[in-house]
Amino acid sequence: IIIGNIMVVVSGLFYGLLKERNQQIRRQENLELQKLEAEVKFLRSQINPHFLFNTLNNIFAITNRNEDQEGSDALLRLSGLMRYMLYDSAVESIGLQQEVEHMQNYMDLMLLKYKKDNPPEVEFIIEGEPQSMRVAPLILLPFVENAFKHGINNKGQGRIHINLEVAGGNMNFSVTNSAFPDRSASSEHQGIGLDNVKKRLELHYPDKHTLEIKASEEEYKIELRIVA
Repeated sequence: IIIGNIMVVVSGLFYGLLKERNQQIRRQENLELQKLEAEVKFLRSQINPHFLFNTLNNIFAITNRNEDQEGSDALLRLSGLMRYMLYDSAVESIGLQQEVEHMQNYMDLMLLKYKKDNPPEVEFIIEGEPQSMRVAPLILLPFVENAFKHGINNKGQGRIHINLEVAGGNMNFSVTNSAFPDRSASSEHQGIGLDNVKKRLELHYPDKHTLEIKASEEEYKIELRIVA
């Protein structure tokens, strides 16, 4: 009986300690999320959005007047992308289709500086129905940005392969790009952008995501899975 009572007491103490530990972890996660939100708000405050959009509209009017269709299209894409980053992303979640559209806008803008007759190899494959799922805003775009930054050299050589699969409320997302050892791409990939994404994934999808990063001399690949 005495041993049984001791075991009950010890179990109760262990449960209490475990519960307190979980509460501490949750409080720390909330603090990290609040800190990240404050950082995002600070970054937004550094830009006067009205001035920025008015300037973009003025430039768009000039290019349109001069019948510069390529320049006009680029400005429209840039305006939409910046509006998304400054305004539309200030919510807890958005439709995955919206994130996809802005990734495509970003890729189109990045490809403008390369020759049309010899562009780098960039492929974006979508499987399933992105419109059926919601995600944290700007959770995928940094991976694409990193791929363009490190996967294509100054001569426009390199390749980027992006695959997005949505099924049953789950999402598989992978980005594979060329690696250029002379640019120290593998180490540079671990930058501020990816660190922030990792933190956001932990905060928004605790125990509901996996992120694998594979680096070699030839290529760099990330594989992200988010489950419902």
